[in-house]
Amino acid sequence: MLKLLLPILLFVSASAAHATPIYTFSTDDLGASLGGFVNSNAGTVTSLTTSYNSGTQNFTWDYTVGPGRYGAINDGFWLVVSDGPNPNGSADEYAILYGDLDSEILTAYVYNGQNRGNSYLTPGILLGSFADAIDISSNTDGTTNVSVMIDATDINAYSNEPLWDGITFGAEVGIWFHPTAYTTFRYDPTTSGITSFYPGIVGYYDSGAFSTVVTVPEPTSIALLSIGAIACFGFHRRKSKHRVTL
Repeated sequence: MLKLLLPILLFVSASAAHATPIYTFSTDDLGASLGGFVNSNAGTVTSLTTSYNSGTQNFTWDYTVGPGRYGAINDGFWLVVSDGPNPNGSADEYAILYGDLDSEILTAYVYNGQNRGNSYLTPGILLGSFADAIDISSNTDGTTNVSVMIDATDINAYSNEPLWDGITFGAEVGIWFHPTAYTTFRYDPTTSGITSFYPGIVGYYDSGAFSTVVTVPEPTSIALLSIGAIACFGFHRRKSKHRVTL
């Protein structure tokens, strides 16, 4: 039994040691949450949830959106998140994500800090292109659910400079989110980078210093299950020793 217990105990210890937190921010009232930094011309966002898993480096961005102030339908966006402050104005610290809802492509560049969506041109540093990274579903009330999930490992590893955060966040998150409508994307067939990006209408949902909810997922549960397995194995061994063979 000792030979079996040792690897199980090592697995339990490793699981507990590598348990890493997931940070989540969620709101159903963006107007109140963002303190007035809201423009719904390119789509009225009614709910928003974002998360970052510090272990797997998975990043999610989910929102529900209806027609804009003048009936425009959201079909794209650009997005920057930070570890607290409003990302606007901070150059070479964060990644900027461009979402093409028609083709379901997400493209990442180094954010240039400008209050514009032109980082794909200046400095034009492509960090990655993610096909089928966006999932879209329609609701009966006329709103649309937009769900984004990517592995941000390569984006976050772009630079080891102290200022580079990529798309990580922790106890706080800052948001610079610009939904767009009547949007045109064109891509380079070789690099999959953006060659042109034209948003006919742009909205915004911008602010910073939102507190996140912190959870520590699976590893703890795995460790408990493993301990239970050890206990069951010990019970089975004791029972087997007292079995009478006729």
